[in-house]
Amino acid sequence: MEEVQDALLIKLFGSIAKRMRVVGTGLLDPYGVRLGQNLMLEQLWQTDGLTPGQAAARLGITGPTAVRMAQRMEESGLVVRRRDDRDGRLIRIYLTERGRELREPIERDFRDRDARLLAGFSPRERAQLACYFERILANLES
Repeated sequence: MEEVQDALLIKLFGSIAKRMRVVGTGLLDPYGVRLGQNLMLEQLWQTDGLTPGQAAARLGITGPTAVRMAQRMEESGLVVRRRDDRDGRLIRIYLTERGRELREPIERDFRDRDARLLAGFSPRERAQLACYFERILANLES
């Protein structure tokens, strides 16, 4: 019986993850932002001018992945990549005006999504859910 419940939990978790990707993609598409690029934007909204290595470390991705993401985002007009003024060996990623302007609408849309996602959960239930997710993540990382 426990194996059946475990399988059901894993299936439900997978379904939630898949649906979250679909919803996230739908929220970002109107802005010309790909899912995942929003995470890079969030980092740049906090600290503009990161190197790809710094962005990769913050996002938990590889350096080459961050470089490819920045290249695609530059092609979309979200960022520009420029050599560092003091150390010409370094490339830094800077938001364009368009990249900065997207902060408010994207953050608003994600807040609205989160409110719908957690509707009906009490603050205590939300805290419990966060603890469970943290434990699952720790299990995956070990």
